[in-house]
This record gives sequence, structure tokens and C-alpha cells, in this order.
Amino acid sequence: MCEPASIVAGISAVVGAVGTIAQSQAANGQAAYQAQVARNNQIIAQRNAADALKRGDIEEDKVRQRTASIMGQQRARLAGQGSVLDEGSPLDIQMDTAGMGELDARTVRSNFQREAYAHEVQAMNHAAQAALYETKVKTSMLDTFLKSGGSILGSAGSGGKIQNGIGFGSTRAFG
Repeated sequence: MCEPASIVAGISAVVGAVGTIAQSQAANGQAAYQAQVARNNQIIAQRNAADALKRGDIEEDKVRQRTASIMGQQRARLAGQGSVLDEGSPLDIQMDTAGMGELDARTVRSNFQREAYAHEVQAMNHAAQAALYETKVKTSMLDTFLKSGGSILGSAGSGGKIQNGIGFGSTRAFG
């Protein structure tokens, strides 16, 4: 027959285990939520990277169009002055304008590629954070069940001993 103190110790161990499991489930719910937030942030960062590349393409085209417009204006002025456009200084002016325009276009492309890369790195960081939260959920549940099960088994294995030495498995009667 079990002693009341042994029963109380056993109930206490079970209640403690249940409390540990409940706390773990709450923490796991929070970690799962944080993992989903990180995944959502990853998606947003990936979309921002793609957007930066599209905007870069548009701006690069605009720079080339402005350069072509400037070159057209230069050719018109030079021709209006009676210059031969395909030799000497007039050709040098056009070549310099074309070179500077291309440099500007490539600079724009490079700047937007760097912006996109920063978003891609941010997306990778969010993915790593999500994986960390997901791992936390997996390991936390296992750890919780091991601890709570160990707590119950430890209480039963020690005979549920209390100060007076009476515990689980005792056949002594009250008295």
C-alpha cells in the first residue's frame, strides 16, 4: 500500500512534468511563430532583391537613352557648324560622350546589383534564423519529454522518498 506522502510526491512529479510540457509547448509555439515570421521576411527580402534588379535595368536604359539624346544634340550642333562628324575633334567629342554614358549606365547597374545583393544576404539571414527557430522547436520538445519523463521516473525510482523514508513501494501501514 502506498503512503500518502508517496502519493503526494508522485502527484507532484506528474504535475511538474505536465507544467514543464505546457511551458515547452508555449515556447515551441512562440518559436514556430518566429520561424514563420523569419520565412516571411526572407520572401520579402527576395522580392526586394528582384525589384532592385528590375529598377536597375530601367535606370540603366534611361541613362543610355539620355546619352543617345545628348549625342544626337552634339551631332546636330557640330553638323550645324559645318564640322565633319566622323573624324577629328567632333569624333572625339562623340566618343567621349558615348564612353561616359556607358560608364554611367554600368555604374547604375552596379549600384542596383549591390542593392539586390544586400537584399539577398538579408534573405539568407532570415532563412538561417528561421532554421534556427525550427531546430529549437524540434530539440526543445525532445528535451522536454526527456526531462519530464526523467523527473517522473526519478521520483518513482527513488521510491518517492520523503523525509521520513516512506515512499513508493512501501508496504508499511500508517503508524
